Amino acid sequence: MKRVIMLTCIVFLAFNSFVTATPAATESAFFQPGEYNYTFNEQKLTMDVAPFIENSRIYIPVRYLAHSLGMADKKIDWDKSTKTATLIYQGDSNMEIKVQTGERQLVLNYLDNEAVKVIGSEKSPMDVAPLIKEGRVFLPARWIAEACGFSVQWDKATDSVMIISAGADENKDSIQVSTKEIKSTSEQMELDLKIPVISGLEHRALEKEINEQIIDKAMQTKTELENVYEEYAQSAKDNGFPVHSFQLHTDYEVYTSGKVLSLAVETYRYSGGAHGMARKDFYVLDTQAGKRLTLKDLFKSKADYKALINQEIERQIEAGEKMYFEGDMGFQSISDNHPFYLQDNNIVFFFGEYEIAPYVAGMPEFKIPVDILQEGLSDYFLDLINA
Repeated sequence: MKRVIMLTCIVFLAFNSFVTATPAATESAFFQPGEYNYTFNEQKLTMDVAPFIENSRIYIPVRYLAHSLGMADKKIDWDKSTKTATLIYQGDSNMEIKVQTGERQLVLNYLDNEAVKVIGSEKSPMDVAPLIKEGRVFLPARWIAEACGFSVQWDKATDSVMIISAGADENKDSIQVSTKEIKSTSEQMELDLKIPVISGLEHRALEKEINEQIIDKAMQTKTELENVYEEYAQSAKDNGFPVHSFQLHTDYEVYTSGKVLSLAVETYRYSGGAHGMARKDFYVLDTQAGKRLTLKDLFKSKADYKALINQEIERQIEAGEKMYFEGDMGFQSISDNHPFYLQDNNIVFFFGEYEIAPYVAGMPEFKIPVDILQEGLSDYFLDLINA
């Protein structure tokens, strides 16, 4: 369901001390300067303080914004000793958001599925610093909203801003894939992760499952590299070799075919040697029924789809460059549920590095037009891609 939050200009927020009920899932909220009343999920509610304008900025109590973003009171914390505000956001990904009064820096700590363990961090400079006024703490709402995956739009007519959840517009839900970037450089590792985040699926459980799988795989790879770095660094030191940092990069591509969404997520890792290693993970989704498609789902129940696909791949190998392994090391057959994705009117079959060709060949892909496989394809799949 569409979630829209109407807020004031580059909105700033304030803490208050009273306790309220855990917020419902966000649909929409609307705040106006000077007004104690506000609208949340089409209900008229009242605040104990009113938003106001100062130095061309509009301020609003942080707790109300936090509730509108789906954060309960227990997810909001203020540390007087360090003057640090901490918010725990649980959505497409879990994160701990930290800002400190007087400091123009936003700290994002990415959390595991239980929102307990930190699995990645990044810091971003802000154009403004949080402040304290009349015993209240004010935070830059734009930065918080965007960190939680919301976009911000200015509304001249009401002197306010619209903060819109990813994938939503003013009129209807639409499926979107946005990018969550995690970057850092240390002695151990150069990290540059571009993580796809799906939003707008009608089937929220599938959306959450896929988003979690993608970031979990990236963080698992990061942890694996961190675990071997210490041993590598000590070995290099003992043998008089220079120590270099490891590298972990991810990026992705998105393809749509009717009601089918395909995500191809590429991961590159370098931990020494002549070159790094890359892999791709594929997520092919039936956005209509809310399920992840397997290769078997594309074909009629009695179709010998492996034979049909093998025949076309063998033809393309024979007609192409002579770069593939031969004999027992060469192409034999696809697996029962071979990695694939849809691109335009093609089903694309993927092979990893060294799987059927030397490193110089990269990760081979074979595009097979739907028309070639038409007789074996299921009506269900054909209806999906033609929708």
